[in-house]
Amino acid sequence: MEYKADRTFEIQWDKNNKLWFIRLRPVFERAALWSDRNLIPDEVMGIYRYWAKNGDLLYIGKGWIKARTNSPERQEWAIHKVEYSILKNDDESLRWESFYLEEHKNRYGVLPPYNRISGHSN
Repeated sequence: MEYKADRTFEIQWDKNNKLWFIRLRPVFERAALWSDRNLIPDEVMGIYRYWAKNGDLLYIGKGWIKARTNSPERQEWAIHKVEYSILKNDDESLRWESFYLEEHKNRYGVLPPYNRISGHSN
């Protein structure tokens, strides 16, 4: 990888388990309630997933996260929470979106509901 930041990992401290760790893949480590989605910075790109209030996963996607959450059709999806990971480019985002869609499909036999009718559906 060309840039050092792409070849290194951020070391983080888990105060609950009292250990140091690194993330080897994006894990949707950031979150915002649907009502607070406008607090997501405009320039944030990556992968995201939408959750219903009852805990059902509704959608896995990629792109400019705030812009996607404010798309008109998504206003009617009954989204409760947005979880996301910040990634550096569209290729990396597509790779991880595909990974998580495939993982969901392998585990549950189907894609999340809104991935079945829109978005990428590998």
